[in-house]
Amino acid sequence: MSKDWLHYNPVRIHFGRGIRRVLGHEISGKRCLFFTSKRGHQKIIEDPVMRSIQDATKFTWVDSINSYPNLDSIQEITNAHASEVFDYIIGWGGGSVIDSAKSCSIALAPELKGIPFDKIISAAPYHELKGKMPVISIPTTAGTGTEVTPYATIWDNRVKKKLSV
Repeated sequence: MSKDWLHYNPVRIHFGRGIRRVLGHEISGKRCLFFTSKRGHQKIIEDPVMRSIQDATKFTWVDSINSYPNLDSIQEITNAHASEVFDYIIGWGGGSVIDSAKSCSIALAPELKGIPFDKIISAAPYHELKGKMPVISIPTTAGTGTEVTPYATIWDNRVKKKLSV
């Protein structure tokens, strides 16, 4: 058996103490759709580093993420923000928050606006979209690993099935 192998994972990782400051350099002056939990939203507002970033950036908040994001919740978020233009999507939280952010980066791509999310994911390769917004993932939990992959887990509650997006 050959021991040769190749792995391609198009994810850039910043890691280290105080690394949140790098976020400010990346998104300063940009329009960001910011995904977090209600508790996370409050912590971000209270954080001095994040407060300084907020002063130089336009954040639109999505802080009503379900524990198990589903097709309907992604569609609701997409519908609410379809007329807006963003430079980045940011997910600050656990796996559900980050998976929701990644899913919306696909659903809000300019060439897919107006197409229902369930139709988008049942079609061919959406990960190759040129207009897909970049996602910045900031994990606050350990365990899912969603911050280091381009994939997300979304539930289809109608058929009780977990989908990989």
